[in-house]
Amino acid sequence: LFSKKCTKIETVTIPNTVTTIGNYAFNGCIGISNITIPTSITTIGTGAFSGCTGISSITIPSSVTTIGERAFSGCSNLANIYGASGVTSIGNYGFNGCSSLTNTAIGTLLHEGLTSLGGQVFSASEVTRVVIPTTLTSCGVVYGDDGPFSYCSELKEVEFASGTTTIPAYLFSKKCTKIETVTIPNTVRTIGNNAFKGCTSLTSITYDSTPYTQIQSLKDALTAAGVSYNTNTFTNVSLSGDQ
Repeated sequence: LFSKKCTKIETVTIPNTVTTIGNYAFNGCIGISNITIPTSITTIGTGAFSGCTGISSITIPSSVTTIGERAFSGCSNLANIYGASGVTSIGNYGFNGCSSLTNTAIGTLLHEGLTSLGGQVFSASEVTRVVIPTTLTSCGVVYGDDGPFSYCSELKEVEFASGTTTIPAYLFSKKCTKIETVTIPNTVRTIGNNAFKGCTSLTSITYDSTPYTQIQSLKDALTAAGVSYNTNTFTNVSLSGDQ
């Protein structure tokens, strides 16, 4: 609708008769700094606000369940996200290139009720710590093995919420090279393929309140607890011992 060249739009107010923000509706509107999204909206479409570098904060009402691919991609000044409690899925590259996103903003999106993340959703963000909700069970990939947090080069600490049963495949695969610690509750029954592939700085995984620094000891504990995991789950992690 207003994609590209509408660079002087500053304020967007959407009436409550609208239910969907269409694909690329405001793509490239770099002047937008103030957006009001009504509670009638359920879907934010593909690329709807991509490249809107003037946006520094946004409130997503609880009515929104789906954030499409690249919806906020390239919003490099987006730091704060409020609301979003109804979001269940975020598509590929949803917040890719949002380099100003804070831990709190990403934590707002990673709420209980979120079930699906696409590939490279948060790539190039400066997030340092995340808590993964129990409801997240599905992760998409792009380019073969780029998961939701691929290229989150400052991410150091990962915790899975108490009650988590499944750690999705490829969740932290590729270029999460600064992750140092991961905390996994004893409720986990399945760890997906390549979930921590390439986490080359990972030196401690706490499982069932016990920290493990040797990969074989961790595998023994997981096996004894009946946890299913693939041989590629811990590819190239830095825990010492036989891999």
